[in-house]
Amino acid sequence: MSEQPCPRRHRRPAAGARGRRAVRAYAAKTRADADRFAAVLEDIATNGLPDPEQCTP
Repeated sequence: MSEQPCPRRHRRPAAGARGRRAVRAYAAKTRADADRFAAVLEDIATNGLPDPEQCTP
């Protein structure tokens, strides 16, 4: 994926308040997912991996 901005002719007009709310909701969900993932990794780093017999598939 390119880090260069999209040419002006391919940009969509601003979505307004509804679009801003959608982007904020997506960002909040992404932060929550990242926090949960970080907590799992921290737990694994602290306690190691659990025994396979104790895990549910």
